[in-house]
Amino acid sequence: MTKRSKGRKLKLGEVNYLKVGQCVMARDNDMVLKCYVCDGDALPFAWPNGPAPMGYGVAAINDALVPLCEKCVKTDNTDQRDEYILRKYSGNPDLTLTDVSEEVGEAIVERGSGPTH
Repeated sequence: MTKRSKGRKLKLGEVNYLKVGQCVMARDNDMVLKCYVCDGDALPFAWPNGPAPMGYGVAAINDALVPLCEKCVKTDNTDQRDEYILRKYSGNPDLTLTDVSEEVGEAIVERGSGPTH
C-alpha cells in the first residue's frame, strides 16, 4: 500500500507564508517524526544560540507546521526545498510559484505609502 499525502488546495493568487527554522517541542512518547521533504527521521539537532541546546527542524506554511530533518533544514539548495514544500502542501506538483514581495516593495516606494483600503 502506498502512502499518499493530500495537501490543501490553494486558490489562485493566494498569499502563502513559508519559513524554515527550529523549534522546541514537548515529546511524551517515543514516536519518531518523519521529514516532510525526504521522509527521513526528523530528529532534534544542535541549535546554536537557540532557547534550548537542541531543536526540531520545522517549516511553517501559513498556519501549519511540518517537521523537517537537519539535512533538509540546512541544505544549500533552499529554493528547491521551499518549492517542493509548497507544491506538496498544495497537492499540486505543477504549481507555479511567484515571489512578488520585491515588486510590492517597489510599488510602495514609488507610491510613497503603504497599502490603502
